[in-house]
Amino acid sequence: MNHLLGLLSDESLTLLIRDVNSKMNNNGTRRFSILLNNGLSDYDYERLKGFLRMYGAEFLS
Repeated sequence: MNHLLGLLSDESLTLLIRDVNSKMNNNGTRRFSILLNNGLSDYDYERLKGFLRMYGAEFLS
């Protein structure tokens, strides 16, 4: 979790995240689950997704 949050250089983005979990998939890649804080605006959600995409994140929903 710390290494993922460490990527968030913008402190305001870090405040949007409540918790991060990770587990190893069968194919050897790591899967992250990010729990966001309630009341997240559409703007902040899209900003966070854009930031994580810069690091290769893919979104299931």
